[in-house]
Amino acid sequence: MEMLVCTVDTGTRAKPGDVICVCPDGWSWSAAEREHPGWVIVQADITQVEADALGFMADNAPRINVHNLPAVLTRADLYARLQ
Repeated sequence: MEMLVCTVDTGTRAKPGDVICVCPDGWSWSAAEREHPGWVIVQADITQVEADALGFMADNAPRINVHNLPAVLTRADLYARLQ
């Protein structure tokens, strides 16, 4: 799965570490999503069910530690970064 992750406080509802959305691998991200200075696209080895629980609109959704966030995360790496 590929995740669009907020990396800075942009003054909107999304805060650093929030997963804005999760899409299947190979998703055709828009230029606005790819080039936004406060967002990063990260590939993670997770299921759709796990991805659904990470979306920042979900109740009690955890945030990801974005410090030195790599472009690819294993499941273990992702879960170790959840706050």
